[in-house]
Amino acid sequence: MEVLASVFSHKGVDFLGREGISSIKFPFSMVGLFRSLSFETLTKFSQIYVSTDTTYDLFRIQRVSTLYCISEYPVRFHIDWEGIFPRFDGFSSHCLGIEQDVRAVQAGAKIIEKHFTLDSRNIHCPDHQFALRPSRLKEFVQQCRSASPRH
Repeated sequence: MEVLASVFSHKGVDFLGREGISSIKFPFSMVGLFRSLSFETLTKFSQIYVSTDTTYDLFRIQRVSTLYCISEYPVRFHIDWEGIFPRFDGFSSHCLGIEQDVRAVQAGAKIIEKHFTLDSRNIHCPDHQFALRPSRLKEFVQQCRSASPRH
């Protein structure tokens, strides 16, 4: 499992680069930030993820993976995966449960971004309401591995 950080400012990008974090994610709302960065800045990261919900004309460097994103929090409707992959490499999930994520893997997603939490109390952010607890995360990983065409 890879762990990475989302950034929301140039200062955040600089911090991750200085700290030697190898992977970085630009949420849908930060595609403009991604586009504003120099090639030199981006070379500090071995893997870059960009969440989009439309097919942006992103310049492609080998280390950039695009994630299909629906910016509704949480996604409460059935997603039709037809034609999504291979336009995108993966799915930035804001779904309740794991069923739609497993279906994304079956449809060809190579990457699933899924939020998880260790503590359900005292956390007040939009992503927390659909974050998985450890036991559900384990089930999620097992089902995604079983659903993968590469399995």
